[in-house]
Amino acid sequence: MQVEYPKPRWSEKFLLLDLFDLYWRRKIEEPFRETHRVEGGGPGARCLYDITREMLLQKTGVLGAADISRVVRDPKSDDRSSPYSKLLDEYVILQREASATSHLTVVKFVYEEFMEYVVARYILEETAAFQPISAGVPQSRR
Repeated sequence: MQVEYPKPRWSEKFLLLDLFDLYWRRKIEEPFRETHRVEGGGPGARCLYDITREMLLQKTGVLGAADISRVVRDPKSDDRSSPYSKLLDEYVILQREASATSHLTVVKFVYEEFMEYVVARYILEETAAFQPISAGVPQSRR
């Protein structure tokens, strides 16, 4: 016997954009809010955007440790309180060996779909077009 679930109404659907906006607030903004008192992610967002920019320039979703050392502006990247370390601790990015036989360390996003969201957000912010989606929706359609 197959169970049929009721189809959700449009207002009940949880949109992927909403999920990533929430993930951004929880993983990028909140860990830095107490120490840096900034909105939008502050040093966490800057560090993530630096990594994203380098991935775009290299046309890859994976960076080597040498690239990270060059790109991450935080001189204390080994310090557990650095933005880079916090992004690792929050499981936004992952640092691991490329393979069992290789000693090459690589860095990548934990979730590829979130990487795509960050790339889009980065491009929008770089072109000064970033604003909440609801800001561009006419009042009568909200």
